[in-house]
Amino acid sequence: MSETKRRYIPASQRGIGTPPDCAPFYDQQHLPLVKPAIGMPPGPGGPPPDQRQRFHAFNSIVAPAANTSNQLVVSYLVPDGHQAKVVGLHVGYIGTGFTEGNAALLFFSVRLNGTSFVENYASIPNTLGSLSSGPWPIPAAIKLFAKDLIEILVSVPLGSTIGTGGTNRMHGHLVGYYWPIT
Repeated sequence: MSETKRRYIPASQRGIGTPPDCAPFYDQQHLPLVKPAIGMPPGPGGPPPDQRQRFHAFNSIVAPAANTSNQLVVSYLVPDGHQAKVVGLHVGYIGTGFTEGNAALLFFSVRLNGTSFVENYASIPNTLGSLSSGPWPIPAAIKLFAKDLIEILVSVPLGSTIGTGGTNRMHGHLVGYYWPIT
């Protein structure tokens, strides 16, 4: 049996913005992306491993100016006829003037279908996951249905002193898998 090599399509060819170095995201042994049986109950509780397709939506944007609310960093749309689970994410700021946990400087949010925020992810004032050690695992996963849109947003409150423009960047990653609705 021949081993299949994974082919990565550069973000520039997918129209997704500036690609950070994401190699560690593809090799996280503890996430269901690489070992689908982990975190999924056998039988009717989850899809067979051969039906799952991984996804990794990511983007990096220049840090927006103060008084910016809900600026889109990255989004993922579940294909029609499929359902999905987000099992990991990364949100982070690379730049100057940021103190972890201080929502007066900036905070990230995870929103569904443009209207509601995901419980426990409505206001994230700190980095979750990293580009070097991989995504933040979401133990119960975020379950999505056909045509659901999930977005990572960033807000920079009025009076924030974080660096903007130039090399100051916001990163967002959504990692998971989808499968056909049966």
